[in-house]
Amino acid sequence: MGAVRLRRICPGTLLTDQRRFREMQQELDQLTIIVTILLVIYNSAGTAVSSLTGLMDKMKTIISFRDSFNLTEALALLAEKICAEINGCLSQHSFPPLTTEKATTLSGQIQAAVNVENHIHKLIDSQIQTFLKNYLASSYQKSVPEPPGGLGAVQKELEEIAVKYVRLVNCNKIVYSHYYDAILGNILKKEEFQLPVQSEEV
Repeated sequence: MGAVRLRRICPGTLLTDQRRFREMQQELDQLTIIVTILLVIYNSAGTAVSSLTGLMDKMKTIISFRDSFNLTEALALLAEKICAEINGCLSQHSFPPLTTEKATTLSGQIQAAVNVENHIHKLIDSQIQTFLKNYLASSYQKSVPEPPGGLGAVQKELEEIAVKYVRLVNCNKIVYSHYYDAILGNILKKEEFQLPVQSEEV
């Protein structure tokens, strides 16, 4: 389970914050798809694309979507729009457009980006969850971790979510600390009870 991943049935101590945690999870899911598609674009479209200033911001705007969308259907249209935008930018900078074969491949990869089993999607999701865990740990050390290089395109958005996440976790701990102390106390007692007793040598 990731840093803010919630099961369908939440523990009692998370019920009051369930909606906010789920909202953050939806925001993170969207960022995961955005970064996955951006990586696909820059890895598949060739070196000419990486030199185009302003293209990344345009791509982020195009890729952003609403939760009410049918994402699978939206991605088919999105892939067409992205390929058209890339060709437009390439033409403006006197680069040749994407070949039909490359555009078809790119379109397929963009549509596959929403699949949680997609290897790039899984990698980005893992990096985001690790960043959030490190950010939570850093709140006790007064140092802010840098996101991995692949997440640079959404660093601002990711840090905004991380701040909300840390505040919510800390608030939850303050409210329910007596429950957590009791649970941890029971766990420690069980571990002590299960420790093997070493016999003293005569």
